[in-house]
Amino acid sequence: PIPMLTGSCKGVTMEQFGQLLRQIAGGYVTTPVQDQTGLKGYWDFDVKFTPFQALSRAGADGISLFAMLEQQLGLKLEQGRVPTPVFVVESVNVSVFS
Repeated sequence: PIPMLTGSCKGVTMEQFGQLLRQIAGGYVTTPVQDQTGLKGYWDFDVKFTPFQALSRAGADGISLFAMLEQQLGLKLEQGRVPTPVFVVESVNVSVFS
């Protein structure tokens, strides 16, 4: 049998769900997820998909994270570039480290 990852999300914001995806969907999501759905509030839903490592063995019986998001939840996960706040070190006082 093909393993499936299943879970129930209760009272989850889309921002929280984006963060959770990175934790539960290793292999599929390797960079931070930023919510751009515009959906406000708290949501209850179930997820069920084939782990990334088992997807090739699953063949037609498998469901990728991306397919699950679109088919079961009507969401689309896209890779892209978004502005991200960062810290910039402009100078270093070497004497502090001596």
